[in-house]
Amino acid sequence: MIKHLASHVTRPPATSATTLIADRFIAQDRRPDGLTDLDVSALPPLLRTVLVSDSTVTSLFEAYTMRPLRVDVLAEDLVELDHGSAAWLEVPVGTACARRRVLVRDAAVDDPLYCAQTYLLPGRLPQQLRDSFMEERLGIGAAIRRHLVESLRELLWFGRAVTPNWARDHMPARLTVHRTYRIRLHGLPAILAGEDFCD
Repeated sequence: MIKHLASHVTRPPATSATTLIADRFIAQDRRPDGLTDLDVSALPPLLRTVLVSDSTVTSLFEAYTMRPLRVDVLAEDLVELDHGSAAWLEVPVGTACARRRVLVRDAAVDDPLYCAQTYLLPGRLPQQLRDSFMEERLGIGAAIRRHLVESLRELLWFGRAVTPNWARDHMPARLTVHRTYRIRLHGLPAILAGEDFCD
């Protein structure tokens, strides 16, 4: 009887690792042309975890390596959003936005782990969050967690990329694992971030 029942058990179809990961990204089919396909199954477990994480990436790295990280702010300026960024932040093209570029290192050995470029809409950020970015030099996730700001992180797309030009004085030019996400604060898109991880 047991064998008979087992023969009628319906098993879900096999799913590739890449498909399994891609299903967590809401705009994978609209990723920029500069990104290429990525074999997720070939990545180290840590990078696979980071790709789909909706929590603080620095905390994941620190928990895995058991070493502190250092966030170096390379540049902060005010820019006007282009069409692509404006669309994902749901504001008109040309809207003034704060742009932040950082490099995250393993503080113990000074090795670069990843770089990130973030667009922040000042008018949609609570005052305490703006102060954290400017004065405490906290990462995005750490600042949101510290101030208990209601937020929702939406993973947009991922793929194979190369080290961005703006980071090459601090991080070797090489293939990277890229992901882009946005963060809603109190329901409105307020932050758009792209991260490139050393593979």
